[in-house]
Amino acid sequence: MRAIDSCRVPRVCLAAAFLTTIGVRYETHAVAQDPHPVVGIVVHNNADFPAFLLDTSELLVTRIYDRAGVTLEWRSARPTPERDRLPPRTVRILIAPPSATFSRLPSADVLGFTPAASGHHGGIAYVLAARVEAVARGYQVPRGAVLAAAMAHELGHLLLPDSSHTPTGLMRAQYNQADFRHLMRGELLFAPGEAGSLRAGLTVEGQRVAFK
Repeated sequence: MRAIDSCRVPRVCLAAAFLTTIGVRYETHAVAQDPHPVVGIVVHNNADFPAFLLDTSELLVTRIYDRAGVTLEWRSARPTPERDRLPPRTVRILIAPPSATFSRLPSADVLGFTPAASGHHGGIAYVLAARVEAVARGYQVPRGAVLAAAMAHELGHLLLPDSSHTPTGLMRAQYNQADFRHLMRGELLFAPGEAGSLRAGLTVEGQRVAFK
């Protein structure tokens, strides 16, 4: 996921985001009666972001996935009794501090990444704290919105059967300032069709776990 200079983005991007929102709202309403698959999210806050910032970001991400028909259950990486009750499908988000080093350095404009190839990521995604701070300052948007965008996008890579980028919606490869503001208003969602794919993949996976 990348953040790009909003000055270079044509105004038509806003219209595309608006049309995407309409499509996803209709799809979500149509499947509102289906049982929601549940995904556990364990957050490793290695950057020591304050609790209120994590809470804000998690609420924004939860809203996006709830509109797609998926329930998220958040957990801290700290040992607690509730860690023993994680859902069968659980993934991890590691918020990396500025001091973190990687065998392959991400591009300078990347906010987060999911290592390895699709289907072989080990259930973990990374969010780069220094990039979150820089984008929030540069675009003059709340840190919580930038952190939420990065987490929601990388979760999509972990959970979607086809984790590739899309031309519109949450899984776009590049974000601009308007996208972060759309997210705060609950208008940055999965593109039409993705929500169904997300639920279907999680449902099939849950059935496999149940038969083990």
